[in-house]
Amino acid sequence: KEAFGLAVISQFAAAYVERLERCLGDTTQSPLTRLHRHLDETLTHFERRGCRGGCLIGNLSQELADQNPCLQAQLDAVLTRWRERYAQLFREAQAVGELRADLDPQALADFYLDSFEGALLRAKVSKSPAPLRLFLTCMFDRVLQGSPAGA
Repeated sequence: KEAFGLAVISQFAAAYVERLERCLGDTTQSPLTRLHRHLDETLTHFERRGCRGGCLIGNLSQELADQNPCLQAQLDAVLTRWRERYAQLFREAQAVGELRADLDPQALADFYLDSFEGALLRAKVSKSPAPLRLFLTCMFDRVLQGSPAGA
């Protein structure tokens, strides 16, 4: 069972990274435009599925991370890789002046991924895309575009 679980995680993670790179690696668009496009595609896919399924890595993390140290380690490695990719994108956005320089790209990537996974969980439970839409709005209209604290 463990070997099968590790293979499933690996296969899903590879397919997701490929999709992620297709969106985030397209340098013909600005970094935050690429991220927004990725989220739009994710939301559309989720809605087409009737707000079912969610993220396999998130689902498995909730179910198996406490049960099996090998699976937990692989799930953590996958999430770390995704977080690093988002941090890279946020650094790119800062380099082109699209994102405030006072934001820590690593912390922002953590917040982004944690918030996205939470919104996806809530959308799945409520069978509504509303939590994902709220995440998208708050992330782009407040967090990524907002003024520095105290400004």
